[in-house]
Order: sequence, then C-alpha cells, then structure tokens
Amino acid sequence: MTINPRWRLVIALAMVAVAPSAGVGQATTQERAISLDEAIAEALIGNAGVAVARAETEMAHADVGTASSYLWPRVDVSTGWTRSDDPVFAFGTKLRQGIFTESDLALDALNNPEAIDDWASAATLQWKLLSPQVWAGRSAASNAADAADWKELRTREATVLRTEILYLDAQRAAAQTRAAMSSEDAARSARDVFVRREAEGFLTRAEVLQAEADLQGSTAARIDAERREADAYRRLAVFLGWGPEVTPVLTDTLELVDVEPAAVPVDPAATGTLPAGFDPAQRADLHALGKARDAAAANSSRARLGYLPELDAFAGYSMHGSSLFASDGDNWTGGVALRWNIFSGLSRSADTKRADAQRAMAETRFDEALRSARAEVMEAADAVDAARRAAGAAIVADSAASLGRELMRMRFEEGLATANDLLAADSRAARARGRAIDASAAYRMAQARLRFVTTQHSSE
Repeated sequence: MTINPRWRLVIALAMVAVAPSAGVGQATTQERAISLDEAIAEALIGNAGVAVARAETEMAHADVGTASSYLWPRVDVSTGWTRSDDPVFAFGTKLRQGIFTESDLALDALNNPEAIDDWASAATLQWKLLSPQVWAGRSAASNAADAADWKELRTREATVLRTEILYLDAQRAAAQTRAAMSSEDAARSARDVFVRREAEGFLTRAEVLQAEADLQGSTAARIDAERREADAYRRLAVFLGWGPEVTPVLTDTLELVDVEPAAVPVDPAATGTLPAGFDPAQRADLHALGKARDAAAANSSRARLGYLPELDAFAGYSMHGSSLFASDGDNWTGGVALRWNIFSGLSRSADTKRADAQRAMAETRFDEALRSARAEVMEAADAVDAARRAAGAAIVADSAASLGRELMRMRFEEGLATANDLLAADSRAARARGRAIDASAAYRMAQARLRFVTTQHSSE
C-alpha cells in the first residue's frame, strides 16, 4: 500500500509530538574531568560553607569599622527654612540674623511679633575625647574579626579535607565497580567452563546451576557498585558547588597502597603521643577560639568601664538669613563636656554579669577545644598506624587470593580440584580485592585526617 506524502508528513509530526522530549522531565547530564587538586580549588570557590565563612568574616570586619567610628569626630551639616510668629523664635532669630533694633524692644513687638523667615545653615562637630568604654568596644570587635579570620581559615582547611575524603570515596567506589566487573567476568568465564564441562560429562547440572547463581550474584554486586559509584560522584559534585546533573570524571585513580605488611610490630611508645613539635594551640580553630575568648574579655572590660565618665568636645557654626541666599548673621559655639551616668536602673550591673558569663563560656570552650585537639591528634596518629597495618594485611591477602584463584583454575582444568573449590577461590579473590580497595582508601583518608588535625599556624 502506498501512503500519500502528505500523510507521511502528518504521521512524522505526530510521532515527534508524542515522543519524549529530552528537555522535559529529563536532566541533561554533563561530564567534567577533574583531578584532586582541581577539585580542592573548585571547592574553595564554589562550596557554600566557604562562602558563608567568608561573608561572616566580612561582617566581622565591618563591625570593627563601626566600633572604630565612635573614636572619630562626627560632623553634621544641615540647612533649612523656618517661618514663625512665636515670640521667642522671632526675638532670637532677629538677634541671630543681626537685624534686631530698638523698636523690637517694645512690649507690643515682643508679645505680638510679626512672622519672620529664617534660612539657617549649620555645621556641628562632636568628638569623644575620652571614652574608655568605646575603646574597649573597639578592642572586642577587633578580636572578634581576628576570630572570624581564623574560623574562615579553618573552614577552608575543613573543606580541603572534606574534598579529599569525597574524592577518595569516589575513587574507592570506582575501583570497587571495576573490581565487581572483573568478578562478574570471572564468574561468567567459570559458568562457561562449567557448561562446557557438563557437555563433556565431567560436571553435573547442579554444579552448572551453582555457577550460574554465582554469576547472577556477581551481576547484582556490580549493579550495586555502579549505584554507589554514581552516588559518590553526585555527592562530590554537589560539594564542589556543581549541580547534581554534572558528573565528575576522576583523572586520579585509587591505586593499592604500597605499605609494610601487618606483621611489622607496633612501637608502643609511638602510640598515644603527640607528634614532635606539634602545639595544639597553633591550630586555626584554636586561634579562633582564643580570639573569641579575648573578645569576650574585652566585652567584660567594656561593661565595667561604663561606670567611668566620658569627656566630649563639641563645636558648631551657623548662618542665618531672611532669604535663601542671604547671610544676615553668623555665630559659632565650642566647648567640652564631662558626662557621667551615675545611675541607669541597674542595667550596667546586668550587662557586667552577662559579659562575665560570656567570658567564662569562652574560656571554657577554649580549654575544652585544647584538650579535644590533643585527643584528636593522638587518635588520628593511631588511626593512620592501624590503617597502614590493615592495608598491608589486605594487600597481602589480595595477592594471595589472586594467586590462589589462578592455581585453583589450573588444578580444576587438570581435574585435581572440584567445581566448588574453584567457585570458592573466585569468591575469596573477589572479597579480598574489595577489602584491599577499602583498606587502601581508608589509609589515605586517615592520612588526610591526620594532616588536618595537625595543621598549625603561627599567630604572628
């Protein structure tokens, strides 16, 4: 049957209309090749935690500017127009404008003056010459800004660590997927051998079915490994500030670490101790807590200094005229004033108690963090040693299991080993390779953790 060309066009358009669109309901995936160093650089730019820490630092430094502004003179300029027949206003305005005459002293003129215009422009200056409370407030803000600087630095260091962990986790997941694929290939090869040996009359159907079950189990393990690999890539992408539709392509691969075997004895004196030359107080997070403690101490002093008097200077210059562009008279004022608040409803004592409590809290946090830092370093150092020995054992086991599988295949082909022996050897080799991959990744993660908890900076 011949179809009319017009109907062909209609059918084609209809198929396009009902076909699923790639842009609707489906995310367009992208791939980006990235190394570990590049991932760290990306995280330091795109990670939300770093951006928040940077914003907090900028706000803290802005607070320093606000606190410092009270130490500078304040200058205000104003201009405006007023019209009134208020007796006091009229009397004073004429004096300020320099147009006061003898007739203005008449009682009727004083009591019922005519409305008068006053165009006034003024400049005033106020300056706290002596204010201990303001000085202490600036010191507190400055210490808080330093604390924010150190906190941001620690956030960046934590971001580097987290990036390394996520990258290593993605590497581990990729290596496990490759291992699962190899295990699946080995299981398929064993199944094919069993089928051939069954056809030759050397194996039973039950043994072939067992090999088929092992193959399907390996396939399921490979599918699960691929899912975990995709999840690891997605977590890394989101942490780097990418969208979940972007898939990282790792240019660095996880290799089995070359470490000493687990038989190497552990030196008891090397465990539970701090590394030589390490001072926990020089870590960025401890610097931040130390500056926060200093800020709390300055705030405590500021609350107490509120009981002291303040010395202010003030000055002013003004011009007055009867019209917009007139300058009929000008005057100036200057002086100093001692201000001393004797009683303020016990608010200052409440502020002092609150500031003292905050200072005690800051000191407690610092002391606790110092003890925790020592414990963290000891634990991290012990973890590296344990991970090193575990990785050594896992790698030896992987080598032994791989060699044992090959030897078992040879023995099976020679009729010296059973089908169950071969399947068991394949299973042992797959498990050993998975443990070796996990142990290698865990060792590198432990090293990254140790670097993080032992990174220190001079306070200068």
